[in-house]
Amino acid sequence: MPGGVRLVGGDSRCAGEVEWYYHGEWRIVGTSDDNSYRTDASAVVCRQMRCGSSVSVIPGNTTREPGVSCFGTESALRECGIDKDSILNVTLSSFTVICSVQPDIYLTDSMGGVFRGHQEPEMFRGSNFTITCSTQPQYPGGSFLLTFIGSNRTQTQTQPAVNHSAVFLFSAADDSHQGNYRCVYNNYVFSHNFYSESQLLFLTVTRTDDVRLVGGDSHCAGEVEWYYHGEWRIVGTVDMNSFRKRVAAVVCRQLGCGSTVSISPPAKRIHGTGCQCSGSEPRLRNCLTRLATNLFSLSVVCSDHQGAGESE
Repeated sequence: MPGGVRLVGGDSRCAGEVEWYYHGEWRIVGTSDDNSYRTDASAVVCRQMRCGSSVSVIPGNTTREPGVSCFGTESALRECGIDKDSILNVTLSSFTVICSVQPDIYLTDSMGGVFRGHQEPEMFRGSNFTITCSTQPQYPGGSFLLTFIGSNRTQTQTQPAVNHSAVFLFSAADDSHQGNYRCVYNNYVFSHNFYSESQLLFLTVTRTDDVRLVGGDSHCAGEVEWYYHGEWRIVGTVDMNSFRKRVAAVVCRQLGCGSTVSISPPAKRIHGTGCQCSGSEPRLRNCLTRLATNLFSLSVVCSDHQGAGESE
C-alpha cells in the first residue's frame, strides 16, 4: 500500500475505511468528530492512494486508535500531525472515504478528429459529432450524466457506464449545440451516492462549409482545401483524371458553385490524407479518406465562377 495507508471493506482499493500501518501493525485511523477534520484527512488519503480526489466522507464508529490532524494539502498521511485528542485519550471516530478520479470528456468529429476540453473544439454546421465520457475502472457500474449549458437552453442526458464509458451522439450541429458540456460520473458505494465531474468542454459551431477554393479570383475557383483535424489542409487525390473529376464534382456541388468546368494539371505532390469520391456525394466529408504517400493537389474552376469557360 502507498506509504502504509489502505482503504478496506470496499469494492475498490479507492473506497473503504481508512487504516494506516502504525507502530508495526495496521490500525484504524481516527479523527476528531468534526467534518472539517475528516474532509482534510480524506483529501490527503485519496491523494496518497493516487485515487483522485475525495468525493464522499462517511463518519464511522468511535475508536481510541491514534488520530490525525491534517491541513488537507499534505502529500501523505504521515506528514499530518497526531491529533492531540488521541494523546489525551479522548474518543475519536473512524471514517470511510470514497475517492474518484476526474472523469474524462472528449469530442470526436465526423472526420475522426478527437478534441479534449482544453482544446475548445470547433464544429461545422451540419456536421455530426459524438461526446464520450469515461473514467478509470475504479468501481463497477455507475452512470454518466452529460450536462449542456448554451446561451438559450440547458439540457441533460444520462447513460449507463458500459466498460467505464458512455458515448452521446449528436447529428447536424447548429447554433443550439454551441456551449459548455460536462460529464458527471455517478455511482453508489457504501450505501452512498457520489458523483465526480469532468472539466468543461466548450464547443463552437461555425462555418457552413469545411471546404474552400483558394488562390483564385472567386470562391468558385482555386486550389481545393478542407478543414481536417483542426486545420485547413490541401486535399490530395491520386494522379488519375477520373478520380480528380469525381472529387471536383463534389467540391463544386458542396460550395454551391455549379458543375466542374476545368481541372488544372497536378501542381503539388503531398503526403497525407486523400479523398476518393464516387462523384455523387453531397459533401467532401462523405467521400472515403485514406492515408497515402503519392497524392497531388487539385485546382478546380466551377461553372458559377465569373468568366468560366466551357467544360473539358
